[in-house]
Amino acid sequence: MQNVFFNLWKNRNKIEITNSISSYLYKSCYNEFINHYKKQQKKVDYLTEFRISAMDFFIEDSIETTNEDKIISIRKAIEKLPNKCKEVFIMIKIEGLKYKEVAENLKISIKTVEAHMTLAMRKIKEEI
Repeated sequence: MQNVFFNLWKNRNKIEITNSISSYLYKSCYNEFINHYKKQQKKVDYLTEFRISAMDFFIEDSIETTNEDKIISIRKAIEKLPNKCKEVFIMIKIEGLKYKEVAENLKISIKTVEAHMTLAMRKIKEEI
């Protein structure tokens, strides 16, 4: 609800409400809920996809190594990344943000985001 009212206030000069205000607010809340749900679902999907791909790509399957050990080693590799690189990696792979969104949030260029991701993937691969 708070986001809906904030966006309504922020865009008050651009918005033209032709129907009743209650139906506009209802539809806005509904859309906000759907967007939030999709974003949360995207985070879950990316995290699951990352775990699967990281395990397949970075770690050779062996009988002695369990999935928990693999996840722990990936987490340790992520923790060893430089701060900015780790922040970009988490925003993209775990939070599910796009490169452009990360660049806007951190006020850096998209090329810099790409460079951080390349570095992160290389360092994680080397570490594992």
